[in-house]
Amino acid sequence: LLGLPPAREIEFGIELIPGAEPISKASYCMEPVELKELKE
Repeated sequence: LLGLPPAREIEFGIELIPGAEPISKASYCMEPVELKELKE
């Protein structure tokens, strides 16, 4: 990748709430058997 991406017609932004903090939540861990079934 070289440089910045090209300019776009639509600007995107996320409005932040003053004093708000990111949500701290543990990631979901899947059981090995459940993961194996999902991959099949």
